[in-house]
Amino acid sequence: MAIFSGTKRRPGQKQLHCERLEDRRLLAGDGVTESLEGDDTLGSPDPLPPLESGSIHGRKWEDFNADGYQDDDEPGLAGVTIYSDRNFDGRIDTVEPHTVTMRDDPETDFDETGLYLLEGLHPGFHMVREIVPEEFRQTFPSLPPGYQPPPWGDASAHVVFVDAGATVEGVDFGNQKIEPASVHGIKWLDKNGNGQRDQHEPGLPGVTIYVDFNRNGMLDDDEPHTRTMEDNPLTDFDETGRYGLN
Repeated sequence: MAIFSGTKRRPGQKQLHCERLEDRRLLAGDGVTESLEGDDTLGSPDPLPPLESGSIHGRKWEDFNADGYQDDDEPGLAGVTIYSDRNFDGRIDTVEPHTVTMRDDPETDFDETGLYLLEGLHPGFHMVREIVPEEFRQTFPSLPPGYQPPPWGDASAHVVFVDAGATVEGVDFGNQKIEPASVHGIKWLDKNGNGQRDQHEPGLPGVTIYVDFNRNGMLDDDEPHTRTMEDNPLTDFDETGRYGLN
């Protein structure tokens, strides 16, 4: 360890003495002379230049078969927000870097649909997420079955390290459109109470069947519902008790 001290000389010059604590062998007058200019202060370092920002590029595509890979026939998806989740809370905040996936530019010779450029990023780790559009579900990124994400991450985000001035490519997102589903069945009179429909047990028409979204055991106005059918004498089979929820 050393102690540094400066003795003021004439303007533009200072004398620096260095004394080692372990032996204190410097003699009076020993030292190093350092020239200073202007308002320089002895020992103050020059400020470090700011680090260059980095960027993350990728594509958002419609994953028809939900396999997590973009096949040749699977197009990009425009208008989807991609962002860096700086505080790892799973929600986009106004101060977080974000962008929107591109639409195709007809003036170019390639399709830009779904491409995004997330730029002006501070060097370091970034958790990159998308805002999944309504009627879609995310298929990529996702974790293999049984794999647990770290406490600060999850399966829906990319964790990307960006070096100063660098661009990270290929940070992609896949979504599959959720197609409308339907449920079909039959309501019947279980005469013997065995929970199985026997040949002699008829269907029951006029019974309400519904989807209990909020699981409260009651039909609410906004819940899908229907009534079981009467038989149609113009067909060659008995529709009594049948229903379909679409």
